[in-house]
Amino acid sequence: MEHAPVSLFELNGLVKTLIKNNLHSYWLTAEISELTVNYSGHCYLEFVQKDEKNDRIIARARATIWANTFRMIKPYFETTTARQFSSGIKVMVRVTVEFHEVYGLSLNVLDIEPTYTVGEIAIRRQKIIEKLRSEGVLEMNQGLDIAYIPNRIAVISSKTAAGYEDFFDQLTNNPNKFKFYLKLFPAIMQGNEAENSIIRQLDIIFGNVEKFDAVVIIRGGGAQADLECFNSYWLAYNIAQFPLPVLTGIGHEQDDSVVDMVAHTRLKTPTAVAEYLIDCMSVAESDLFMVEEQIADIARELVLSEKSSLKEHAYLLNKAVNVVIARENRRLSGVHSNCIAVAKSKISALKIKLSRSQVYLGEKSKIFILAMNGKILLEKNMLRSSVKALFAGLKYELGALARESDLNNPMHILKKGYSVTTLNGKAISDSSVLSAGDKIETLFYKGKTISKIE
Repeated sequence: MEHAPVSLFELNGLVKTLIKNNLHSYWLTAEISELTVNYSGHCYLEFVQKDEKNDRIIARARATIWANTFRMIKPYFETTTARQFSSGIKVMVRVTVEFHEVYGLSLNVLDIEPTYTVGEIAIRRQKIIEKLRSEGVLEMNQGLDIAYIPNRIAVISSKTAAGYEDFFDQLTNNPNKFKFYLKLFPAIMQGNEAENSIIRQLDIIFGNVEKFDAVVIIRGGGAQADLECFNSYWLAYNIAQFPLPVLTGIGHEQDDSVVDMVAHTRLKTPTAVAEYLIDCMSVAESDLFMVEEQIADIARELVLSEKSSLKEHAYLLNKAVNVVIARENRRLSGVHSNCIAVAKSKISALKIKLSRSQVYLGEKSKIFILAMNGKILLEKNMLRSSVKALFAGLKYELGALARESDLNNPMHILKKGYSVTTLNGKAISDSSVLSAGDKIETLFYKGKTISKIE
């Protein structure tokens, strides 16, 4: 062996010394793929570089921003770029290269150049806008007609947001007493989860699209850096093609976000959205008042015209009625005379017919009465015979009953030598009911005796 072997620690030490002596600070451009802030305030990152053709990662390095530096870099970056310092963005940072015997190679971030990221954001935003335009959806939502009376509103916002409370209060307590029907679809309105959260609520509203006139996306206050989610391609894509007009009141005064550009109407604040809806209702109310006046004017003209026409028709009708009445009176006079003559003729004919009927009925009555008298006499004789036979039968049955009664008379039985013994007035048929000392009475055909049981 030409050289004595060295340990891994010694080798890593040599690398550390070489890097420290030969590498100084560098301005580095890279994309943040991962970012974690430790409880102590240190920020740990992973930088990557991707192939522009296929988006494949071609370089990767760990990095650290120590707490005292991170406290200055983060607000400086977010204030300048108007977006959060988070993963997924491209940055230009000044770093030093460090090597540790145990943890290996890492980068120590010393400073940041936010204008580089601003340029990247602007390029990315412009690419999103061009893509939406090439797909033909950039102005699609703006082509929708907002409802004539837009009072059924689906609201996407955070329930606790001050902007939502202002919006709700302004609509429900509007001075014109317009009635609005508001349905809140709560969503996260800032940060990495905002895009998916808002899209989920749009999907829910789409399932009930016939219940609403418009969708309102509002938020109030907060840092400008929190608005980056509204430059999302997919969020803008969903809003651009939504079948209801989408109104935005995201609450910032600077350039419009991509979502603002594709929305039907972009307003600065939630209260501005409320004022816009109230103005729409006011316009509709004014139109209705104008239509009401027009209807009233037309109605008055029609009443006057019809009143004049009615008078003319009434005169003509009265004249025609008088002519008809005169004609009918003449006709009725003739009919009356004719009716009297016919009635007289009918009465004479009926009188003759009635006289004949009286004679006929008299003769028929006599014949009927004679026939009935003969029949009554026959029935009378038959009834008399039947009654006699009935009485004879009853007299026989009565005699038989009398004889039977005599035979069943107790005195008749006693007469034959029988007797009846009673105790306390009740007949005795069983000697077991008697006890010593009881007095019994014995009844004979003639007389009775009293006995005592011993």
